[in-house]
Amino acid sequence: MSMEQEELEQVAEETTDNDMKQLRDAANRSKANAEAANAAQRENAFLKAGVDTDSNLGKLAMSGYEGEMNTEAIKAFMGSLGPAAGESTATEVVIGEEERQSTEIRTGLGTGVAPPTNTPPVTESPYDVGLREFQAAKAEGRTAEEASAFFFDNVFNAAVKGDKRVLIDGSHNL
Repeated sequence: MSMEQEELEQVAEETTDNDMKQLRDAANRSKANAEAANAAQRENAFLKAGVDTDSNLGKLAMSGYEGEMNTEAIKAFMGSLGPAAGESTATEVVIGEEERQSTEIRTGLGTGVAPPTNTPPVTESPYDVGLREFQAAKAEGRTAEEASAFFFDNVFNAAVKGDKRVLIDGSHNL
């Protein structure tokens, strides 16, 4: 074989390798572009259905949804997940005056500031009142933990009001 023929074969081989590399690169770019286009179409379909694609719920729904990419199907899917982000599911709770005062007192204990109270002073021992309420709660079928809350509520309320019967001045050796 002549030197020219060898050079031509080598050039042809190099050209074929370069062409194959270019074809592989083009195929990879095409695949990446197709994936990006599909992701954009998917996001657009969710946006048209009114889904906030920036929220955690929207991101989760987009990644897990495998149905048709139309507005009705996506809305039905989102409805099956529960209330949409931003919708309030809270119901108004009506709290009685006694519960409100008790909550204020507990809040005051946590912050170190006792709220003003309009309740008359209790002459019966807070321990006795608490024990009676504990026993009544147990009789109603409440757990010991729930019933204990009634006892401690009475004692803590008395302490917040300054009832010396429940306060320890530090002179006691416990």
